[in-house]
Amino acid sequence: MSDFMPYTTIDDSSGYIYKHIDDNSSDWAGYIRDSSVYNSHGDYLGYAGNNGNVYDHNDHMIGWVDAHNGHVYNSAGVQVYDTNNGVVGAAAYLLCIYQGNIP
Repeated sequence: MSDFMPYTTIDDSSGYIYKHIDDNSSDWAGYIRDSSVYNSHGDYLGYAGNNGNVYDHNDHMIGWVDAHNGHVYNSAGVQVYDTNNGVVGAAAYLLCIYQGNIP
C-alpha cells in the first residue's frame, strides 16, 4: 500500500484541474472559472474568496490558505495540503480532493 497523497495541478491556460494519485497518472477533476470551482460534470462546488478563505456551494467556509507559505488548512485549522497557487490552489484541492466532490 502506498502512502502517496493525492494532489492537484491547474492548467493556467484552460483552468482545468487535474487530480494526481501518483507521479505517473492524472485525471481531469474539474475546472476553475474566475474564482469558482466546478467538477468535471459542471456542478458548482464553491469558490476561492478574496480573503484567502475557501467556501463551499452553500457559502460555508471550509478552509483557507496561508498566503506566506502556501499551507492549506481545513476548517478545523489542521494543515492538509501545500500549494503554489494561492487561494485558487487551495480551493481546487479542498473542493475537489479533500471533500471528494469529483465523480
